[in-house]
Amino acid sequence: MPQKSENKNDESNQYISWDDERYSINNEEIDSQHKKLIDICNSLYDSHQRGDTIDGIRNALLAIVEYARTHFKDEEGLMSEIGFPGLNRQKKSHREFLDRITGFLQELRRGHQISALRLLAFLKNWIEDHIENEDKLIGSFLKAKKAEV
Repeated sequence: MPQKSENKNDESNQYISWDDERYSINNEEIDSQHKKLIDICNSLYDSHQRGDTIDGIRNALLAIVEYARTHFKDEEGLMSEIGFPGLNRQKKSHREFLDRITGFLQELRRGHQISALRLLAFLKNWIEDHIENEDKLIGSFLKAKKAEV
């Protein structure tokens, strides 16, 4: 049975639900960090559902940037340590993600309205696509390396 995110909300109310088969790379640390990113995204969704103000969006974006930087550093460190051939592509993808989130924050600082739905759609698409199509390759690489030993 797939393990779900540790988000305290009812699973049916989650914007993104963790599914081991879909998202796990079979590395406990990285999987835990991915779950945390999903939980932050779900918190933003909850905030939007409650009708929270722009401050709620700003705080969620800041939390995402802060946590993503830590996660990306750890993930890139793992990739470097195991000699993962897609490290440079991953670094580029991580930079682009942070640039996009920083762009949302700059829009807010300039007093522009940003659509919470646009932001949520970007986060959901990026998280799902990145984990499934990029990070899962790390898991496959780790599995192959273990089989060599």
